[in-house]
Amino acid sequence: MDSNKDYTDSNPSPMAMPGMVRQEKEVSANKLYAAIEAITGHNKTQLRSKLRERTLVEARQIFCALMYEHTEQGLANIGSLVNRDHTTVIHSIKTVKNLTEIDSKFKTKYNAIEGLSTSNISIYHILADGIETVGNATVDERIQKIKQLVSIL
Repeated sequence: MDSNKDYTDSNPSPMAMPGMVRQEKEVSANKLYAAIEAITGHNKTQLRSKLRERTLVEARQIFCALMYEHTEQGLANIGSLVNRDHTTVIHSIKTVKNLTEIDSKFKTKYNAIEGLSTSNISIYHILADGIETVGNATVDERIQKIKQLVSIL
């Protein structure tokens, strides 16, 4: 692997980011935005904002990592979806990889978002995992959003 690989091309090699293997299941950005909103309470507008609140940054990082893992989009394209550049996407991918290895709550949240966006899990798995959510929505409102999301996926 060339250490000077330009990660900004539109179809990077699956080996471009060590430790992150691209999956075959394609995820759309809209599904991922919806899954992140259902789990974290942060919507597309917030993900694209300049705000740097910790929970929002984590949601944005998860978005970047899952887009990289589940699509063939280049790093620059993924970055444009959250108003960031390709270097931020690289940092996000590495950060998510590290956090999923050391933080069980973060890993649970990551797995729930990934499962919802790829239609691999249901609302019952999410509730069983007891995922902590943030945002202005009540628990009942969040459950309704997740149920709606699961029904359209």
